[in-house]
Amino acid sequence: MTNRNMRYSGLGLALLTAGAIAACSSDPATPSGGAGNGAGGAPGGAGAPAVSGAPGTAGAGVAGAAAGAAPTAGSGTGGTGSGFACAGTLPTSPVITDFSNLVASTTNPGSFTFAGGVLGGTFSYQPNALTVDTLTNTALNVKGNIKAYDGFGLYFNTCYDASAYTGISFNIKGNAGPTGKLNFRVQTNTNTAIDAANSKGACVATSATDTYPDCHAASFDIPVTAAGAVVMVNFVQFKDGMPSATVSAKEIVGLEWAFNWTPGPVGGAGAGAGGAA
Repeated sequence: MTNRNMRYSGLGLALLTAGAIAACSSDPATPSGGAGNGAGGAPGGAGAPAVSGAPGTAGAGVAGAAAGAAPTAGSGTGGTGSGFACAGTLPTSPVITDFSNLVASTTNPGSFTFAGGVLGGTFSYQPNALTVDTLTNTALNVKGNIKAYDGFGLYFNTCYDASAYTGISFNIKGNAGPTGKLNFRVQTNTNTAIDAANSKGACVATSATDTYPDCHAASFDIPVTAAGAVVMVNFVQFKDGMPSATVSAKEIVGLEWAFNWTPGPVGGAGAGAGGAA
C-alpha cells in the first residue's frame, strides 16, 4: 500500500493553437488502473491498470491543431443499443479549467464542478480511495492510499469537438511510484460504455458490471518527477483503446489519470500434515 499525493497546479487544462505549448506557471510551494468513465457529475468507474505512486503535482493544458485520426462517435440515439451520438460542441475558449473555478459538487461529495472553455467536473475511483481538493483554488490536489485500480480525472458535461487542436499538455510533478509514470487517457464517446443516466457513450458492453474489456479509453504513459515538467501528448500518440484503438478529437467526453497497481501474488496452500481424522 503506497501513499499517493498528486497535485495539479499552474495554468490548468487548456486547448491551445497549433504548435503552442501550455504556458503553465510554477507549482505552489506547498500535490487509470482502470478506465473511469465519469460523466455528467458522476464519478468515474473502475477499469484497467494505470500507475502507482506517491506525492505528485501537476498543472494542465491542451495543445494542438489537427484532430486524431480515430473513428467518430457512435451515431445511435439516446437509450438505444447503438448508444448516444456526440453533440460535437465546440470549446468556447482554449482553457478547459485553471482550477480557480472549481466549485464543490452538491450531488457528489468530495468532487467539484467547473466552468471554463468546457463545462464539467472532477471524478475519482475506486470509491473512497482518493481525496480531491482545490489547494486554495491554485491546483487540483489528489491523494490517498492506492489499493486497487485507482485514478481520477475530469468529465465533460457534453461531448466536445476538439479537432482544431492536436493534443493535451499539462505541468505535473510528484512521486508516481516505482515506474515514475501515470497512465493518461482521453475518454471518447466511441470508447465509452453506453451511459443512459448521463446521455453519453456509444460502446455496447457485454457486461454491465465490467465494461472495460469491451469499452475503454486509449492511453499514453506520462512521466512524473519530483521536480515537475510540462508534458504534452498529441492525440495521435494515444493507443490501445477499445473498440477504437486511437483517439478522435471530434468526440471527447473526459480526461483521466490512472495509477498503476499490481495485485499481490496468490499465496500457496499450507503443507502441514498429521493428526487423526
